Amino acid sequence: MESLDKILFWEKPIQNISRKIAKALPFMSDTTVTHNVAQKLGTTSEGAHMAMIGLATFLTPGLFKIIYTPMIIAELIRAYKKDGSKGLTEAGKWYLRSSIAIVATTAGSMTLMSVIKTAMKKS
Repeated sequence: MESLDKILFWEKPIQNISRKIAKALPFMSDTTVTHNVAQKLGTTSEGAHMAMIGLATFLTPGLFKIIYTPMIIAELIRAYKKDGSKGLTEAGKWYLRSSIAIVATTAGSMTLMSVIKTAMKKS
């Protein structure tokens, strides 16, 4: 686990930023954004991380998506070490849920745009 922590050098600065945000916003009840998101979703912190990574992955264009791969792998490893296959399933479930939400939203807006374009052409 120590070698994984050395590879994930960006986590400490992100945690510090998360704590500052959570303390500054009056509607957050915990000290980190992750715990607040986990409480709202009813999942573990790994599940919340996977949901946030899933959203960021599908909103990021092109090759920048490769950046999220080590984060996904690290969260899956943490979830497995923490709760075994149950934690792994929970984290994966939230990644897929966030992905599906973005795909459905994108498909819905594209369908709406095509209907508007068709209506504009006919008028």
